[in-house]
Amino acid sequence: MNLDIFIEQAEYIASEEFQKWSVEHPEEDSIIRKLSHGGAKLLVGPRGSGKTTLMLKTYYKLSANGSSKNPKSSFPIYVNFKSSLN
Repeated sequence: MNLDIFIEQAEYIASEEFQKWSVEHPEEDSIIRKLSHGGAKLLVGPRGSGKTTLMLKTYYKLSANGSSKNPKSSFPIYVNFKSSLN
């Protein structure tokens, strides 16, 4: 019997699909608000725990709000080191 395993990683999903497939954590707004403020952040957790998902959700939210409308807002930049190191 051939059982194909489907694993999808957030960094490889198009933004429309990512937004459609992702669910919201009860504390997500608080986490995204903290990630949106200036300064270095360190997200720690095992593989598959949602670190990249939270960063992408923060990136998409900041991008949708338009940092050019508010000069004091954060400027979102997403870099996928996994794909840039290949």
